Amino acid sequence: MATGEARAITRPDPPTFHLAPTFSADGRAVAYASCQRLDLCDVYVVQLDADLKPSATTGLLVRQPVPITGTAWTRDGRWIVYANFAWSEELNTLWRVRVTAHDAPEGIEFGGRAQFQSVATGVDRLAFVRHHQDADVYRLLPGNAPSAIVKSTRVEFHPRYSPDGLQLAFESGGRVAVAKSGSRTPMARVLCN
Repeated sequence: MATGEARAITRPDPPTFHLAPTFSADGRAVAYASCQRLDLCDVYVVQLDADLKPSATTGLLVRQPVPITGTAWTRDGRWIVYANFAWSEELNTLWRVRVTAHDAPEGIEFGGRAQFQSVATGVDRLAFVRHHQDADVYRLLPGNAPSAIVKSTRVEFHPRYSPDGLQLAFESGGRVAVAKSGSRTPMARVLCN
């Protein structure tokens, strides 16, 4: 744009809002997330004319019941790579969806806990931020310092003792697990996936 003035290319109806825009390599399309709430987002593409005015909206490529934290085009322009955010490490990952077909999204397996991705336009390269968080379960006995009783590379939440105090149920990376609470190194077992 010669004047440098900002111009809207999408106009969502409240409460819908748009975020995470990214240009295609040729500059003639923009992918973005359209969210009805923070936890319900869709990926759309809008085509642009030579003056960067919207010429067509490709429409809904994918609906995700999670927040989308970024979009990026592959260098051939055939796919949109997007990141979703979830507290569970297994659900927070990179996905790709084909621009011209309404196929189901494909998970990019190595992208666990990935966000804010970027694709190189000249070579096949993908960069992303891997958010790492670790929360463990500790116990406090009278007269002692806190000590870890469930410690792993996953995020553990919501510890709850059994009525007899010998077992501990907790969430670990989106799973429910139990461990013996009296052991110095409790062996946890997963109850539900």
